[in-house]
Amino acid sequence: MLKIGTRAIISIDGKPMLATHWDGYPASLGRDLLHSDKSDSAVIEVAKAHTIDADDPQILDVLNRERISQLPRKHQLTDQETKAGIRRGNVISADYCEITDIRVHKDLPEF
Repeated sequence: MLKIGTRAIISIDGKPMLATHWDGYPASLGRDLLHSDKSDSAVIEVAKAHTIDADDPQILDVLNRERISQLPRKHQLTDQETKAGIRRGNVISADYCEITDIRVHKDLPEF
């Protein structure tokens, strides 16, 4: 899978809700959002396909639990190894770590 590092922030009613690090191009993330039903859950599912880096504190715990539960299987490691920060492979991407609070993320997409 090829991921191009083009950052994007998804705002709902002017409030930053999700930040993605990969494929933020209008022809990729933007197109997928346009074709979604625009509900909060649909926007979250679209953003997941583009690797969420940061999100609103209201959904942070839920999305992090989901991501963390997938890491042992993805890296063929035990839960303990994953909790210790061990990962397999030679490429580290945003989906290999926990999602951060969007308030900490701030304007990182501008860099």
